[in-house]
Amino acid sequence: MPSVGPTFFSSPTTTGDGLTRLQTLFAGASSADTSDYSIGSGTLSNMTLSDGYCEGLFDSNLTTKSLVYTDVGISQVSDAAPLTYEIFWKATLDTPSPQSPGDVIKFAQFTTHLNGIDFYIRGVPNDTDILIVQSGHVTVTVTAGHAYGTQNHLALVNRSTGVMDIYLNGVRVVTGRDDATTLAGLGTMQLGGIGRGDTRIRYYGARVRREEVYPDDASFTPPAGPESWPAP
Repeated sequence: MPSVGPTFFSSPTTTGDGLTRLQTLFAGASSADTSDYSIGSGTLSNMTLSDGYCEGLFDSNLTTKSLVYTDVGISQVSDAAPLTYEIFWKATLDTPSPQSPGDVIKFAQFTTHLNGIDFYIRGVPNDTDILIVQSGHVTVTVTAGHAYGTQNHLALVNRSTGVMDIYLNGVRVVTGRDDATTLAGLGTMQLGGIGRGDTRIRYYGARVRREEVYPDDASFTPPAGPESWPAP
């Protein structure tokens, strides 16, 4: 059974169960949150919206391309509050050559009760590797973590035991990370970031739940896509 956190945050009374704090599939070229929490459309910077996706082109200009939701209603009172952040995304090369050696592209950041956790595509010649970076912890390198042109699923699950797991395409790549640090605020979901390279990153869906959506196992079968998520 999934572990569910308390529901003491106020939210509009509509049809959901009150546990989804953000959900968007970019339907109708909109980034609006469709959950009961209704936090709006986020802040879009140098990204484009189309029906069914949000896309950023990370080119030779070292500028931020992002969509940021700054309040996803995550409890700060305990690091044992169950929650799940997840996104579906795909990277494609905009030209035959990827980013320059040493360059990295930040494609997501999740801020919970912990310090922000950053996710990067590594530079050539290891540009199918994923880097997971968090202050105070050793950087995790996921070798061949993605393939160009293939949709990926990324999920962070905070357990009721107070530890955090991260899964890439259903495989646990960070296990039982424990960080007692708590931060003020209500959590941030960021798609995109800063980086340089001839790479397009397309996001198909983003969701935050105050629930352990995925079991405490080494692997699971992720949903086929965000369209498989229940209505919030």
